[in-house]
Amino acid sequence: MLNKQEVFDLVLNHLRQQGRPALRIHGLCAYRAPDGAKCAIGALIADEYYDPGMEGFGVTDKFNKGRTSPVINALRRSGWAVETEQDFDFLHHLQTFLHDRPSAEDAFMVEVERAATEIAATYGLTYVAPGSPQ
Repeated sequence: MLNKQEVFDLVLNHLRQQGRPALRIHGLCAYRAPDGAKCAIGALIADEYYDPGMEGFGVTDKFNKGRTSPVINALRRSGWAVETEQDFDFLHHLQTFLHDRPSAEDAFMVEVERAATEIAATYGLTYVAPGSPQ
């Protein structure tokens, strides 16, 4: 199981490589976009556990009398421990601040990098700027 630093690095590196948000029709954020792009959380979900029915559910959403959302179920089946409120909060911050809030596609990565520094500071993680020696 990866720790928070490793998950942060994985998601940030995924978004850096992709260079754009994962968007559905009408510019809505998606776990998997029609063009194959993945959002911050979508990058953590194994292909075999992705279901288009999870689109529209947030990481922290509950449904059907408090049952866990299909997103959390897919994350767990993909091998991610999502058990504590801190786990939910961390994933929510990754999704919201690294993917969903950066709005203008032309400035997406600038906003992602700014948000990454804030998330790193909040969770005591190490942020390495692109192109910096590790």
